[in-house]
Amino acid sequence: MSRTTTLTIVQNLAIIVSLRVYTRAFIVRNIGKDDLSMVTALVFTLGYLATILVLRGNGVGFSGKFLTLDQMTTTIKVIIGIEILYYLCVNAIKISVLFFYLRIGKNGRPLARAEHTDISI
Repeated sequence: MSRTTTLTIVQNLAIIVSLRVYTRAFIVRNIGKDDLSMVTALVFTLGYLATILVLRGNGVGFSGKFLTLDQMTTTIKVIIGIEILYYLCVNAIKISVLFFYLRIGKNGRPLARAEHTDISI
């Protein structure tokens, strides 16, 4: 995927999440945990994008013959950061979906108890 495509997709994601949070906070006046975890996922996604762009700038994908030692060292460090951010981002998205289900469901139902168990794990 090209850099322009990636930036466009993340920009659209940021606009959509911002509009949702604005609508829920100022128009509906009922912001929930699902909205806040969605913003958290967006922050992790922006960090993930930054690390991808750092990798691209350090020659990721090229043969080791063409990279300097500093580029290789930076690449390994950034890959570790990418792994951490990836799991944080995916978990924040999953938790956001679970909070959304809790908001639209009733708390006493078995599904709500299962969702609480999933969130705590």
